[in-house]
Amino acid sequence: NDNGSGSATVVTIAQAIADVPYPFDIRFVLFGSEELGLEGSKFHLAALSAEEQEHIIAMFNFDALGTGDTIGVLGDKPLVDEAISIGENFGISVRPRFNLANATSDHAPFRDADIPVIFFLADDISRIHTPEDKREFIQPELMGGSAVIGIALLDALAEE
Repeated sequence: NDNGSGSATVVTIAQAIADVPYPFDIRFVLFGSEELGLEGSKFHLAALSAEEQEHIIAMFNFDALGTGDTIGVLGDKPLVDEAISIGENFGISVRPRFNLANATSDHAPFRDADIPVIFFLADDISRIHTPEDKREFIQPELMGGSAVIGIALLDALAEE
């Protein structure tokens, strides 16, 4: 689940939109060293120029989203509200999350740089960082639903 589920979802989204002509660039980045202090996402953001950072309209983070009963989203309110609305339109259960006790993920450096973020995660993260974080607990529909919502959210941003 942590984070094979997010990586597989990102690859699925990349394949699904490979030929879609969005009016903005999309970068697919799989960060390393998240558990070591968000080192990969911090490094990536620091490597971007101020101009490149200013052109980022949103950062989507997919992390540990494969276990539980529903998709959770947290981040900037307009993105979260749109994701929930998209979920309702597609019949996908999505709930807002407001924090993670004593934890964060790779969206945090972007949020701290005033870049709008949305973080997709599942409602059961009880097995992450344990030997029980196994494929047998993955709920593929959570990953698929997150991919559908992520793509529809890109489409909505393209219409703005």
